[in-house]
Amino acid sequence: MQPSLSNFKTPPKTSVDVTCLGGTGRRAVWLRRHWETDAFELMRGNFSRDGSSKVRSLFPKDMALPFEIQNCLSLAFDEATGRVYVALHTGGLYVMNF
Repeated sequence: MQPSLSNFKTPPKTSVDVTCLGGTGRRAVWLRRHWETDAFELMRGNFSRDGSSKVRSLFPKDMALPFEIQNCLSLAFDEATGRVYVALHTGGLYVMNF
């Protein structure tokens, strides 16, 4: 059986700081950093067996959050419930339901 590979492009001058794959390996969340603006963004991706992918922001850029995204230390993702857990450098832990 051949492994299924998904490929997607990221914008220039960005990097992935923290990544978490869902249990099936078909969905993921990650923290993306824009090097020119030093802006951070939580992203989500869906990867199908045929190699196609859908990548977009986890929530609107102007959405007010009770924490600063750049303080993200680690992520956990529960595909079954749609929850994303965000642990911060400051010691805070947030659970986001999608």
